[in-house]
Amino acid sequence: MADMSKKYQSIQFRVYESTHYKLRLMAIQEHMTLAEFILRALANQDNPELTKLINAELKHRPKPGLPQTRKMYLKLFLRQLPPKFIRHKYVGTH
Repeated sequence: MADMSKKYQSIQFRVYESTHYKLRLMAIQEHMTLAEFILRALANQDNPELTKLINAELKHRPKPGLPQTRKMYLKLFLRQLPPKFIRHKYVGTH
């Protein structure tokens, strides 16, 4: 197993804006950060070694400094959305 004291690495990938907002909204609804949501999705692959590494990573990961209630964070997130996404099929009419 990898040493959890090693330095964090950054991963970036490109997705359409609507995909990003949908992923972020799903993460909020599951009480997770976007990074945690994506890591958990990767952990569900049929690779026991990857699952073990991701579970260890999530266990040692510090809690985010975000508002603790989903409703509050969802309100903050929806305020940041561009107007065209407020009526977007993924977000609904809020």
